Order: sequence, then structure tokens, then C-alpha cells
Amino acid sequence: MTKKNTAPSEAAKLPDKAPEAAAAAPGDLAGTPAPAPALSAEPAPAASTPAIEPATPPYVEATGARFPVVGIGASAGGLAAFEAFFSAMPAGADPGMAFVLVQHLAPDHKSILSDLIRRYTRMQVFQVEDGMVVRPNCAY
Repeated sequence: MTKKNTAPSEAAKLPDKAPEAAAAAPGDLAGTPAPAPALSAEPAPAASTPAIEPATPPYVEATGARFPVVGIGASAGGLAAFEAFFSAMPAGADPGMAFVLVQHLAPDHKSILSDLIRRYTRMQVFQVEDGMVVRPNCAY
């Protein structure tokens, strides 16, 4: 005959208290999560650094018209992917967005990507220059 375990369970060892007092401390891994801090109507303290004005988003043209700017990156061997992408675009409609192509090349290598992309799209294609305004229905 085997002897039955008559030791009290762990829950039974806790003193008789209200259920919330018998639970583990707030934030304890074995217990309930710590309560969220109370919200205050007081304003947050002022930051020690001045607020920085956000830059003009890249999808805002000089005229204020909004449009998406699509960035596409590829390695040096990515010309076939660029060709497939632009060749598959609908020919009869303007996309209403700008495309910025970034290709990984050696710093001393002159890019001819804009010349090559012109073969596959009817959009205007530009070599990026500092300060250039991005316009919809163009590739850069």
C-alpha cells in the first residue's frame, strides 16, 4: 500500500487573506502585471532641448501637391530587376508617384543607370543632383 501525500498544497500554505492580498506582488513574474501608472492632468515637464521643426516630407512637391515617393534599391547586378519593374508598369497611365532608384556601385564607378532606365519607361528620368525637386511621374 502506498502512502498518500498529505502535505498541504502551496495555495493552502498562504495565510487567510483577501484574494488580492494572497496574489504575488504587482510586477512579479509569478503574479499579475503591475498596474499602469495613473494618468495625470498636469502637463509634462518642458524638455531641456528646443523642439525641432519637422523637415518637409519627401512627398510634397514645391507646389504643395502630395504624392508618394517610391524608393527601390538594388545591387550592382540589379539592372534586370529595374528593367522588369518599369517594363511591367501600365503604359497608358501616369503612376502619380516618383521613383528613386538606388544602386550599389563602387564609389569610383560612373553610373549610367539613368540612361539605361530611359529605355524601359516613358517617364522622365533624371540623374539626382543636390537640391533637386522631386516631381511625380518621374524616375530619379
